[in-house]
Amino acid sequence: EFVTVQDLLLRRGVTPEAATVYYSAKNNGINLPADAVGEQAFDESRIETHWGYAAMKTCLDYGWMMLTDTGEWKPNAFVTRAEFAADLARFAGIHTLYPLEGAARTACEALQALAEAGAARFSDVDLTAEDAPYLAWAADSGIVAGYDDGTFRPEKTLTREQMAVMLARYYARSGVTTQGSLDFADAAKISGWAVDGVSVCVGLGLVQGDPRGRFLPQSRLTRAQIASILVRMAG
Repeated sequence: EFVTVQDLLLRRGVTPEAATVYYSAKNNGINLPADAVGEQAFDESRIETHWGYAAMKTCLDYGWMMLTDTGEWKPNAFVTRAEFAADLARFAGIHTLYPLEGAARTACEALQALAEAGAARFSDVDLTAEDAPYLAWAADSGIVAGYDDGTFRPEKTLTREQMAVMLARYYARSGVTTQGSLDFADAAKISGWAVDGVSVCVGLGLVQGDPRGRFLPQSRLTRAQIASILVRMAG
């Protein structure tokens, strides 16, 4: 990973100031995670001022999204493929007991059921992970297909075109195949496998271009952006 000196200082909780000399010292373990600095950072004490606050609050209230492991909103944090699959599953009402709906089962029974479900087809999905039931549902429902090498790459950052394809497959389950016009300035940059998915999302009014009329298919999505889309889906 290539980072600037400014990034290194920020990760150590130091805000660089002009005309100030900083001395290097042994790493004392206080480096901050990437989503705590730079474009992914946001002052949680001011969360109600964030543009995505209302949408995120709705998603959290309904249980479609969850706070982070540290109990934070992290509205600007980039969303991974696994996180979005889990958000979509919760939006669809899928429980962590999937595929064993109903009465509580033993941990052994739950693990065996997951081993027989869709998530097991991916070589890099931990069946004991918290989001494994959601990934199993997404795979069983045809919403996610993974990569040619048999992996799902759950921790890989989700792109806008990947999200569009997953949403199109989600709606296809109920026969919704509305198509919209791809009038984006960068429409030619949308991958061939994602064109139909993006078209469906445009037709449903779930996605739109940036101020310059671009879709930015390979760009990443934040938690606040995903929350806004889920709220649009809820109508």
